[in-house]
Amino acid sequence: MDLQILKIFGQIAGIAGLTVGVLLILFRDIIRKKIFPGLTQEHGYRLLRLIVILVWSLAVIGIGTWAYSNRQSAQQQTNTEPTPPPKVDPKPEAPKEFVNEPTNYATGEMPSGAHADYSPWYTLCSDNQPAEWTIVDSTFTLTGDRSCTSGWAECRKTTDTETKVCFQFRMQGHSEQNSHGDTGIQYSTGHLKVVWKHSKTTQAQ
Repeated sequence: MDLQILKIFGQIAGIAGLTVGVLLILFRDIIRKKIFPGLTQEHGYRLLRLIVILVWSLAVIGIGTWAYSNRQSAQQQTNTEPTPPPKVDPKPEAPKEFVNEPTNYATGEMPSGAHADYSPWYTLCSDNQPAEWTIVDSTFTLTGDRSCTSGWAECRKTTDTETKVCFQFRMQGHSEQNSHGDTGIQYSTGHLKVVWKHSKTTQAQ
């Protein structure tokens, strides 16, 4: 029974509870000895007051000891915890620098139609570049025997996107060159100039 009392007090108040429990058991045994009938009223009162004072004092000391030990344990736990590294703000990304890069494409010499006939349509396109490359300008010209503005050639844009541009052209032959064995076929070259915009870090394919 005494051990059960000490266990309950210890679970509730720790060291302070154990202190109070031990004193209560001690003084309970003293009271059971029935010494009070043999004492005068004044002596009995003093003895009881002494018991109360001792129980209260030891309880306070026990509570103080328990609080101090808990505080020390908390401080030790705090000191053993690793200090987290200071937060470092990530460096902001530098703005990308863009450049305009002109690129020239050509068909080589292409034959016109015979005499007054037109040639088939010839196609000239820009090539494929990295995904972030975009076309900001494009110009098509026809040189050689015919030009786009000569009246004997036709030029047209067939594809026009941010990443692809295509032109088609065809040329009429020379009907005045109709002597025996002369086909009236002459040659012209298509030229396509494309201005690509891209960041400095990406290279052409």
